[in-house]
Amino acid sequence: MTIEEYTHKLLPLRDKLFRLANRFLADSDDALDIVQDTYLKLWSSKTNLDDVRNMEAMAMAVIRNLCLDRLKSHATKYRSNEQADFESADHVTPDRYTEHSEMRNWIQRLVNSLPEQQRIVMHLRDVEGLEMEQIAFVTGQSHNAARVNLSRARKRVKEELEKIYNYESATESRRS
Repeated sequence: MTIEEYTHKLLPLRDKLFRLANRFLADSDDALDIVQDTYLKLWSSKTNLDDVRNMEAMAMAVIRNLCLDRLKSHATKYRSNEQADFESADHVTPDRYTEHSEMRNWIQRLVNSLPEQQRIVMHLRDVEGLEMEQIAFVTGQSHNAARVNLSRARKRVKEELEKIYNYESATESRRS
């Protein structure tokens, strides 16, 4: 693979790779380091990249593995950058802010409580927008296993949110 091919195929993926790394690591500096490490790792194996059919999925798999390695060595926790964006919005009333914060906290807890494979598949599909074939490659699962994990993850989060909000509704109606 030449420098031009490498640049043409891999550099446009920088933002997507950064978002995935940032989601895993919850630290933009660490995420930038991981993206850089990914590009170095891919460049060092450039002779083998000619055989790769889906360069994006390959890069995402490398990012995922490097992030998991970093998480294991540093015991970093998830954090959501979208919460900071919501907090800085001018049109947010205190009630909406509280409601949004509670909902995000519940969803984050529920997603974090999912088994690792389900959590990763859900992030890759719903946040990064990857196709199921790409997700299967990145996670090392079969196409069907990735679909099943995504379905189970979504179903579990939905059911748990419904339980939470049904409980809150029942509690409020008893108070009235």
